[in-house]
Amino acid sequence: APAARLTMTQWIAIVCGAAGLVFAVIAKALGDVFFFRLATEALIFGGLALSVDLLLGRTGLLPLGQALFFGLGAYVSALVLKHAGLGFWATMAVAAAASAVAGLVGGLIAIRAKGVYFALISFGLAQVVSKIVFNTRELGASDGLIGVPQPQVLPGVGAADAAGFFLVVLAFIGAIYGAVTWL
Repeated sequence: APAARLTMTQWIAIVCGAAGLVFAVIAKALGDVFFFRLATEALIFGGLALSVDLLLGRTGLLPLGQALFFGLGAYVSALVLKHAGLGFWATMAVAAAASAVAGLVGGLIAIRAKGVYFALISFGLAQVVSKIVFNTRELGASDGLIGVPQPQVLPGVGAADAAGFFLVVLAFIGAIYGAVTWL
């Protein structure tokens, strides 16, 4: 069987991943923290964009409420880190499970919707959940959560380590990109 050829999009992803590694080396040499944090946030939002690509690009469904799962995962992970004291990966598993349950409930509501109706239902669900969080004092209300500890991601690499955390997020988003591409 002939070897599989990479598409232009896959080549661009490889070049961007390599550029991220070069960036990490240069930023570490300069002792930079701000651009590490900025690049880490950009990668995280890139993961959010991959979720839109999965729904819109692969299934044709326009999701206007994907921020529901993004924000729910962030809030659940912050609450678990702050109150349960679990490690990073256990916290990620709890946040993913909470988002999956929310996705199941939202999916049951929007299962037969198509086109603009799916977009509006997903947006409406996100608005309902955001209003609940925004008006709940125990969840930080409009001020957000304060005092969330910075966990250890890997041995020797914590969320406080800008360079190490950037590399972990880069690898994680690369794995997500690979999974979406495979799908």
